[in-house]
Amino acid sequence: MSLKSICVFGGSFNPPGIHHLHVAERLVQCKRFDVVLIVPCGLRPDKNPLYFVAPSLREAMVLETFGDVCGVWFDLSDIAKDEFTRTYDLDVKIRERFAPADVWHFVGSDLLVGGVCGQSEIQRSWYRGQDLWANLSFVTTIRPGYPLSAADQPPHYLVVETNRHGASTEIRHAVASGGQFHELVVPGVARLITENHLYGY
Repeated sequence: MSLKSICVFGGSFNPPGIHHLHVAERLVQCKRFDVVLIVPCGLRPDKNPLYFVAPSLREAMVLETFGDVCGVWFDLSDIAKDEFTRTYDLDVKIRERFAPADVWHFVGSDLLVGGVCGQSEIQRSWYRGQDLWANLSFVTTIRPGYPLSAADQPPHYLVVETNRHGASTEIRHAVASGGQFHELVVPGVARLITENHLYGY
């Protein structure tokens, strides 16, 4: 199958939530991409090791969340790595695999704020961030608390509106505190969390 356009949706997905599912569905529905490629990342040194979950369980949660979405594919090659593949290197790998398709990367608006003056999270903190900003194509959605001006956008961008927001951090805190978390994840993920006593359940 020859693809013209791919959107890479990467993340820790620890755990994947309904908000992640909504993003994937919106990326499919916008009709700009032949495939939305879900890429769960390897271990992140900047993430709290307290919330480590075995790669096999994270993979199972990802498949439970996105598995029924038509137009979604998976790249699970990074999830078991001791350290995650940086976006620059991931982009090279994806382009080689799917050439000559256009490759886009989904990011939240929180990573783009300050772009007009070179102070976005991508430009400041990501590996080869200035190269990424200048050369990659980004898809973004506006996250609460992170309004984005047109000037802050990178040179190659597309905005996809979403109306369901959240964060894996919120889900983990809800689980750990004994709060209501089942409405924040799909049923299969709720089952995996409870059966495997994840996140302090």
